[in-house]
Amino acid sequence: MMNLIGARIIEKIRQKITEMNADPVWRDTIMDYETKLAEEREYGEEKGILSATVNAIKKIIRRNRSYGVSDSKTLEDLTEDYHDSVSRDQIEQMMKEA
Repeated sequence: MMNLIGARIIEKIRQKITEMNADPVWRDTIMDYETKLAEEREYGEEKGILSATVNAIKKIIRRNRSYGVSDSKTLEDLTEDYHDSVSRDQIEQMMKEA
């Protein structure tokens, strides 16, 4: 008895999904939503990666200072290592803040 009811419910759900997928307005709405969701996910990932990079750079600055490495040498090394993620000016600003 329960399997028959469950099968009917599943069939109704499948029919509704088929109807919704056939509706061009619904498809466009879903596609827009999925596109926006993917863009937000990508933005979040980029922001998270940048945040992790900034934290790593600040740790390196503090550690290098504790080891007596000059700020000019640290700036040179960080600029070389992170040039594709942050600018020299940004690294200089981080050095002022660290």
